[in-house]
Amino acid sequence: NGVYTGAVTFAESAADHYIALRIEDNAGNVIGEDGSIKIENIKIDTQAPRLSVLKYQVGSKAASTDFTDFAYINDSADLKVWGLYIDTVSGVQGLAIKYEGTTTALSSTIKYWAPDTAPTTPITATDVPAADSTEWKELSAISDKTKIVGWMATIPNAQLHQSGTLHVSG
Repeated sequence: NGVYTGAVTFAESAADHYIALRIEDNAGNVIGEDGSIKIENIKIDTQAPRLSVLKYQVGSKAASTDFTDFAYINDSADLKVWGLYIDTVSGVQGLAIKYEGTTTALSSTIKYWAPDTAPTTPITATDVPAADSTEWKELSAISDKTKIVGWMATIPNAQLHQSGTLHVSG
């Protein structure tokens, strides 16, 4: 019969941590008529999601995984960018794309990949579906955000009017 007021520390992320509580008041009343211990499941997430870029495509050109050179848009082509976006413990939230140093997100279409069967790891650029695949879904169409493993953004040419670094954040 004591009160614990300290911190509870979990060493790793997991969906199956739990805290067992036995609550008794000053009169000796205990939670549950049989004095059972109440179990509360707690989902612990101590790691940031994984976010990376795997490939890009300018207009109808072939997709590329070469990030050592510039992507030339020439005022005529949209830019598609694919990557990984994974958080298997608590799931992911929507992404936004902005130019470095700005606060306004570009008007891009971002879709997500949540395959029925998780792909083997590590996932590479060849594992990610093509841009026209029906496997890409709106974030709102995916109920279990822990199943999301990839993202694809289509940035209209009209949004690509300046030189600069694009930032993806979620």
